[in-house]
Amino acid sequence: MQAFDFLGTSPSGSDSHWRVPQNSTRVLILSASQDVRAHASVFNNSNATLFLKFGSNVGMAVSGGAGLYDVKLSSASYFELPKPMWQGEVWGVWDTDLPAGSALILQLGRAGS
Repeated sequence: MQAFDFLGTSPSGSDSHWRVPQNSTRVLILSASQDVRAHASVFNNSNATLFLKFGSNVGMAVSGGAGLYDVKLSSASYFELPKPMWQGEVWGVWDTDLPAGSALILQLGRAGS
């Protein structure tokens, strides 16, 4: 089973967007980018609350809730990763397992990367 639905890549190959289906088990939203990420944003396209955690998922709820988290996105909320740009992993978990939505991710690479 694929963890995300890839939606496309820019002609430069460094910009992309994808969808991560709603899941009450923690999932990888953004992988580490090796210092090439210039922008990243997450839109919670779900009726459930999405909890995001930067870096390791240790301490994050395994399923159905928050545990430790850095950002709480209610339904139809948008979040841009702050500057200086975080280059590590971002994990997510929704507070319900009803398959009613997804996280929409946009990642832009640095020029020339």
